[in-house]
Amino acid sequence: MRYIITESQYKILVEQTSTDNWLYDWFKNVPEDKIKKTFSYINSDILSRTLSPQNNVGGTKRFFFSKPDLLKLISQRPPIQTIDSKTFDFINADSDTGALYINSEIKTELPSLLGKANDLLRNYEQYASNPEMKQKVQKIKKLINRLEMMGQYAGKIIVPSDLKTRIASFGIGPKEIKRHEEMHSLYDMADSTPEGLIKRLCPNPRCKSESLEYVTKPTEIYSYLMTLRSKLNMMPIDVVQFSKITKGDKQTEISIVVNRDGKEVTLRDYLPNSSATIKSLECCTGDLGNSIKLLHNNLAMNDVPKTDNLMA
Repeated sequence: MRYIITESQYKILVEQTSTDNWLYDWFKNVPEDKIKKTFSYINSDILSRTLSPQNNVGGTKRFFFSKPDLLKLISQRPPIQTIDSKTFDFINADSDTGALYINSEIKTELPSLLGKANDLLRNYEQYASNPEMKQKVQKIKKLINRLEMMGQYAGKIIVPSDLKTRIASFGIGPKEIKRHEEMHSLYDMADSTPEGLIKRLCPNPRCKSESLEYVTKPTEIYSYLMTLRSKLNMMPIDVVQFSKITKGDKQTEISIVVNRDGKEVTLRDYLPNSSATIKSLECCTGDLGNSIKLLHNNLAMNDVPKTDNLMA
């Protein structure tokens, strides 16, 4: 018997079979107490999501996602949409990234932002005969256009049509790029609550230059950690024993030894010296090897911790 399906049904089947469940599987294998310590909240309904009251600390009620709650969030993965490269660069303000997750809150903020921008535009247009003001008018029009496009793609991961060519020198593939942005989506849905814990692990970042300001934000450090975990095929149960970082002329060799269910396993891979993943993680302690061990072990270790910094 032959079965005939429509084109839309075929697309659904293809999308389902090609769906990347890596992030979901990662947190599915993280013990629940680690998730609670990572994704906890104080006096917040997190946009009306169902949370369970856990305890009172100094009269302040603390909430946390249960593991099923968090997995339900992750399963609501953002759509990934490929757009032409020129439009991508315009929205991304020409930043050197392979993909971009656009925060869903932009939809809520958009009317206010556009209102302010249009008020400014009307004010500047009164003096458009002035060459300097004419330039400002063009900048405001460009900003309005960009804001409208961001609203169009809010809550989505956008990918440029030339992704593979664009990231050829990044040292990571399309799957790591998209997983990195999916982690930003989870941060968005969970209101960036792990941010304070990342700051506790990296209290004195070793990089202060303006050029590194973006990649060293807590949200980026966590997302780049997930990028490295993906690239090295790490598991939540891995506990990093030690790491060796060897920098060559053009690329860095990352070799780490992990304890995986009582067995020592060596994981090794390479990244270009200019890699944003290296710059972001290195910033935490000033030493890439130390940062990997500190961040991974305290964010995912599966044995009894020596401190209470136990996160997923």
